[in-house]
Amino acid sequence: MFKYAFLANSAGLGPDKYSVTYENDRFCCYISAVHGMKMPCEIAEKLAAEGFELIDLCGDFNLEKAEEIRKAADGKLNVCYAKYTEENQKKYDALESMNEYGIIIMGEGIGDKPEKLELRDDEYNTYVTIVGSDEMAKAAAKEMVAQGIHFIELCSYFDLEKAEAIADTVDRKVPFGYCG
Repeated sequence: MFKYAFLANSAGLGPDKYSVTYENDRFCCYISAVHGMKMPCEIAEKLAAEGFELIDLCGDFNLEKAEEIRKAADGKLNVCYAKYTEENQKKYDALESMNEYGIIIMGEGIGDKPEKLELRDDEYNTYVTIVGSDEMAKAAAKEMVAQGIHFIELCSYFDLEKAEAIADTVDRKVPFGYCG
């Protein structure tokens, strides 16, 4: 079973109030809000002990912070963070609100229908869609944009080329971050 986590930085939310897990027989996905650097380091250490292999971080992190988190897990985890192209960074910086946040994750054993998870709070709402194909990811992005998501971040399966193809699907209406 592939074990994966996505951590999103927050002003004050943590896993006790803002986390969700999805699991099937081939894939386990844990999504959580974190704040500061102590909390994601502690979570990474715990996840490594539980057999997780990869953590993707939201775009509020950078290479230095990703490396610090990886070291906290004794190098047992791959740690990536969402990056934005110059075009997408400008769109992201211009956002008036970031309280509607979308995440698209490529999972294993998903089948023909995506799995949808939601986390809600006054600070922000996170809508996660776990997909099983690139076409499902494009459809998920269309749905997210139609429901008013302000920006979307993609798991590390999606490199720049795949991220650009998804952005094209929605006419680049929202900024996309990619961890690939």
